[in-house]
Amino acid sequence: MNDLPPIKASGTEPQPLLVNPRLTGRNLLLGIFVLLGIGFLYVARDILLPISIAFVLALVLAPVVRWLSRRGIPAPATASAFVVILMIAFSGVAFLLTGPIAAIIADAPRISFEVQQKFAVLRQPMEAITRATQQIESIVAPKGAPTEQRVVVEDASGLAIGFLAADAASALPRSA
Repeated sequence: MNDLPPIKASGTEPQPLLVNPRLTGRNLLLGIFVLLGIGFLYVARDILLPISIAFVLALVLAPVVRWLSRRGIPAPATASAFVVILMIAFSGVAFLLTGPIAAIIADAPRISFEVQQKFAVLRQPMEAITRATQQIESIVAPKGAPTEQRVVVEDASGLAIGFLAADAASALPRSA
């Protein structure tokens, strides 16, 4: 492809790449530990997620508990009140969402029909493209013609091209 000789700097030889094996080993070990840590977090997510949520809630609510304990309300009573308030809040949100969710479920057949109607506009052009593709394939590939072609590389110059050609030649089916 390129008949020009490679350009070399005047009077300098290429220097070998020096790699410190200690640093390479450390980086490899660090990478292994990072991957193991990610795997551990993935496996332990069912346990660690509730614990981390509880930790964040404790950090967020600690100032309120401290303020109420200064006012004479014990910390366990404050924590129990928070749990009851959160349960009531979640139940209220769930109750308020049951109406809209039930309406969406009841309207699901109508919504599905509308989506199908809107995508029907795209169906005709897609069918036309499919038919055109089939016609082009029938024109380009005559009947009875083999669908596979054998490629022969006569001059495999260069190491990478030689490997690619050898790999491609071994992948092709042999025909007599």
